[in-house]
Amino acid sequence: MPEPTPRAPAAYVHGLDGPVVLVPARIAAWLDRNASLTQLRIDHRGTDPELDAVLVALRTAALAWRTAATGTPQRQQPAPLPSWLGTTAAADHLGLAPRTIRLACETGTLPARQIDGRWRIALEDLQHYRAARAA
Repeated sequence: MPEPTPRAPAAYVHGLDGPVVLVPARIAAWLDRNASLTQLRIDHRGTDPELDAVLVALRTAALAWRTAATGTPQRQQPAPLPSWLGTTAAADHLGLAPRTIRLACETGTLPARQIDGRWRIALEDLQHYRAARAA
């Protein structure tokens, strides 16, 4: 595909309610590959709905551009299966007391499942909990 004619940065800024930046699909593909957008999407999933939507839109545009550029459909990678931790492992991971983790599970502050009387926490939920505590 030929390189498009460069535009001035202002050509990409639009919006009436506030500035919005339009990102061409080719640039979305470049960002997806070189700026670790997949990891960013995973690390921040669920923290901000608008951020989630924008990162998914960038990924969708990147896949569409790659399909057009290569002629080969690109398939999205399946999400990795969650890793489950017990309260002690979760506490070690965060540098907290196991009792703090158990209380967070009991109050629903930290999403968890109780299996055979023991709390099991998805690693992703633990990352969200860590981010919420840091905020």
